[in-house]
Amino acid sequence: MVELGYTPQPAADALPIYTDIKEQLESTYQGFIGENEGALDRLAALFDDDYTTRKMIQTFIVEEAGHKLWLEKHLGLIKDIGMENYLIEQIGQVND
Repeated sequence: MVELGYTPQPAADALPIYTDIKEQLESTYQGFIGENEGALDRLAALFDDDYTTRKMIQTFIVEEAGHKLWLEKHLGLIKDIGMENYLIEQIGQVND
């Protein structure tokens, strides 16, 4: 494109900076629910005729499902034992 006389204008989206762990976990979890739920499955369906790409997307879907479960688990822990005890638990896991 540069050879055709176009000068790229790179831009980056501003990402939020979280100082609260619970807020960060909740924000990430929101990306998995609501209108976003099933978006990856819809994407994989677009590649019915491309086995390699569809398989790659399906592998990613499985990994993201695991991440969603991890988020649910940790948000549940915060709800059940409180933020202070959750942080103590996390520090203990690092030292183990």
